[in-house]
Amino acid sequence: MTDLQGQLERVCRRHFGDDASVDSVSRLSAGASSQSWLITVRAASLEGPQKMVLQTSAGGEHYPLALDKQTQALVQRAAFVQGVPTPEVLFILDAEDSLGEGFASRWHAGETLGRRIVTDPHYATARSCLIAQCAEALASIHRAELAALPPLPQRSASAGLRELTLSYRRYGNGAPIFELALRWLEDHLPEDCPPALVHGDFRVGNFLVDETGLRQVLDWEMAHLGDPLEDLGWMMVNAWRFGVIDRPVGGIGQLDEWCREYSRSSGIKADENVVRYWQMFGTVQWGVMCLWFAKQFIDGSVREIERLAIGRRVSEVQLDLMDLIRGRE
Repeated sequence: MTDLQGQLERVCRRHFGDDASVDSVSRLSAGASSQSWLITVRAASLEGPQKMVLQTSAGGEHYPLALDKQTQALVQRAAFVQGVPTPEVLFILDAEDSLGEGFASRWHAGETLGRRIVTDPHYATARSCLIAQCAEALASIHRAELAALPPLPQRSASAGLRELTLSYRRYGNGAPIFELALRWLEDHLPEDCPPALVHGDFRVGNFLVDETGLRQVLDWEMAHLGDPLEDLGWMMVNAWRFGVIDRPVGGIGQLDEWCREYSRSSGIKADENVVRYWQMFGTVQWGVMCLWFAKQFIDGSVREIERLAIGRRVSEVQLDLMDLIRGRE
């Protein structure tokens, strides 16, 4: 038994009973800001062996807009209770566990790799219905009762732009295209609206898909209160199309269909111009995140090659921003 397995067994005994055992622990592909582990737990209180996904912090500096793992877990738990298709949170680590920040949720089968989802023939049927299913999932998120959520940051369009600008000033390198994009956002700022729960990172790659379509919404670390159309614009950032650039909505659909399906599911009018604003906002934000990842590698705080690989993608973002300013999706 590994040290981690032994530590997790002690954690599981606190949550599932003194007879709980951890049969296996295996590392999953790491995310950019988290480490994920697949664990199998047995206990009399569970119905047979249960697969769970444990997410822990990857270390290093937190991205300024990201939630800590406990708050992320509480948001995910509240969303699950209110009917959002997201994995049930089974336990949350605390200081007594000596494993840092983290939580475990129920494992579900499915595909998360974006390129496979948007190009593999196996998912052709799924792609034909994903736009409608994603719209329904977002509508359920945006209907969430705010009183049932843990305290979350609230960011209107104007407040979000101020924070984004400050983040760029902290991590950016004065590239003219970013300055022009920030000016564009200032000139096209939409009116503020009543706040809703915003997932903040709803995109291809952050939900599970099988051959029938969307199964589970994952990765709530960017959740906050704000304009629900922010989630629609983020889905359109070019980085999440995985090469299928002629389908601006996640490499699977078109803007008019996206807005139509969301309006039908939510009862909220999805103004295409406002969604395009959030697409530009999201593209700038992704660029700032790339710069932040690069900084962590360069200053030595997190010496993982993935940080550097993401950091160099800032050049792609500059091209995307030029296209958007020219009016190309």
